Amino acid sequence: MHVPILVVLFAVPGVLCFATMIATLLCPHRETPGRVVWPAWVGRLFGGAGLGVCTLGVLAAVQGEPLLTCGLALCLTYAFAFGCLSYLNTRIDYDAAGFTRRNWCGKTRRYSYVDLTGKTQLPPTRFSFRKRSVNLWFGKHKVTVDAYLLGKKAFLKQINAACDGVPNRPYRDLLFHGHIDDPYPIIVFDVLFLALFLGMIVFAAAEFHASQNAEDTQLRLSFQSVEEDGKTLTLYGDDNTCFRLYAYRKRLHDADTFLRAAQQGEVFDVTAQPARHGKEPFFVLCAVQAANGTVYLTRAESDAAALTSRNQLVAVFAALTVLWLLMIALQFIAGRHPARYPRLARMLFKKEAIHE
Repeated sequence: MHVPILVVLFAVPGVLCFATMIATLLCPHRETPGRVVWPAWVGRLFGGAGLGVCTLGVLAAVQGEPLLTCGLALCLTYAFAFGCLSYLNTRIDYDAAGFTRRNWCGKTRRYSYVDLTGKTQLPPTRFSFRKRSVNLWFGKHKVTVDAYLLGKKAFLKQINAACDGVPNRPYRDLLFHGHIDDPYPIIVFDVLFLALFLGMIVFAAAEFHASQNAEDTQLRLSFQSVEEDGKTLTLYGDDNTCFRLYAYRKRLHDADTFLRAAQQGEVFDVTAQPARHGKEPFFVLCAVQAANGTVYLTRAESDAAALTSRNQLVAVFAALTVLWLLMIALQFIAGRHPARYPRLARMLFKKEAIHE
């Protein structure tokens, strides 16, 4: 039911990424006097990555992959589409009196050189290959000229000639106020791990919800073979159908008696749910009762075990999330006040990256 909706949601950013790829091939951005734009490789990077993720997401939706997987692919596709939109729309057109800046959504604003109140040269990051971005200040309003923009040097030369004597403002990033060199990889690292922990909590809840709403299959059969692999019991039915039971020693009422009965070919009434591990489909046993009435496992016990496993997994990742948030808070405090907390700052950041 959700497949057509997902395909439509993927189509919107997918078309934008495809159009960006075509634009970079037919009319790529080149350095032009009086204009500052993103280079063509930026559009190809975002467009190609967005198209790839979009294709994988559509295939996952059509093949019935979990909604969590499709949702992650959809978020990535829209993120790359935003990069494509920025490539297509963002530019600066300048002349002797000032410049007009157009942002990613196409909104334009005119700036005059006489209103320039300050310039800030940002430190190079590990991803900028020694290139530096520049912030231009017009009162409290800021215009960032990215390190990778085509025509950046000519534009800044024009500004320096027209605004001789404009003071340079010291660099102060939003989080650490300039006390930590190149803080953005640290921020990205923190956010990625925080997203991972939160994603695992959502995944555990979604898997439990899916198992509770999955359709049960009730069968009467005898098992042809039985395999024990650690805590997992694998059984094969008459048509080589695979059944599995996890932590069977703890969950079955009398595991040894059940194993002997299964190996002797006795008949059982089982309740199972379809599952898949890789490309191999199988059934997870939820309830097992012998034909003579002996109960080895009930559905209520399986639900309770699934709930316990879910709660344990959620508790572990919730604790990791809290610890990670605590570490982020300590980074924020030490990064903003390295002189007040020198030992903590040296524990969390490289010594050569700290400026008190």
